[in-house]
Amino acid sequence: MIDGINVTESVLLGARDLALTVGALGALGVKRVRMEIPGSVSLRTVDTVVTAYRSAGIEPLMILGVHGCSGWTAYQYGEFCKSVALRYGPSEYEIWNEPNLHLFWARSDTKKYVSFLKAAYDGIKSVSPSSTVVFGGLAACATTKWPLSMFFVNKDPLQFVKEAFAAGAKGYFDEMGYHPYPRDDGFNPVVPAANNKYLQRVKDIRTYLLSQGVDKPLRLTEWGFGQPKVAVTTASAQVPVENAILNTYPFVSHSYLYCLRDGAGGDYGVFTNTWQMKQPYYDAVKALIA
Repeated sequence: MIDGINVTESVLLGARDLALTVGALGALGVKRVRMEIPGSVSLRTVDTVVTAYRSAGIEPLMILGVHGCSGWTAYQYGEFCKSVALRYGPSEYEIWNEPNLHLFWARSDTKKYVSFLKAAYDGIKSVSPSSTVVFGGLAACATTKWPLSMFFVNKDPLQFVKEAFAAGAKGYFDEMGYHPYPRDDGFNPVVPAANNKYLQRVKDIRTYLLSQGVDKPLRLTEWGFGQPKVAVTTASAQVPVENAILNTYPFVSHSYLYCLRDGAGGDYGVFTNTWQMKQPYYDAVKALIA
């Protein structure tokens, strides 16, 4: 099931780390990589990264925006997405990251997100009709609000999808993104199980899509095991368990582990920040690469 790995910081890598990243992905047998294109980055920098991946037979899933887009309107974001799609041609584009988390999308404002989604979809398809547009990968989280406030902090992924459809999202994505981290409502890791709430959300979201007449796949653009909350040996034992659960979902198109190397996103990598293999986790992951 695992056929991709997250290297979201790809455009920030120097030449040495980019070469090591490409080599590490190749050694693992990975054919897909998830990377972010911030709104503030020069596309000439992105050119170097995309060329390096594609030359190695690795297809990037490009997360558009997230950082460097502060204050943008939906129109500005749509034009940015259009310019990226025009430059890189038929590819795969994810519209933001975890928009149901206040951390990435202020107040988890679903209506505003849908306005950006529509602008992005129209912009991308206008110049690259065969590109795949992925609804921003939704976080595994419970619905919460600010204390004594009407404003949301985070929204359950299923709630967010339902609100998005009410706001007109239907017809503006090709695949639905989701992040099935095995956790509880407090973001604490749990042992992967088919009845875990946030693994169950994979099926729940699919069921809701079908109820709306939308037969489109889910793309699992992030999942993994953060150390030291989960010991390396425990992660090594649990990654095949979750992979086996995800393999039972025939409507999942692709699955991306988070992540290749430890860094700002936490200690989720199969390598440390200094490129040391984290064994036996590395071998456990490699055995599952499709």
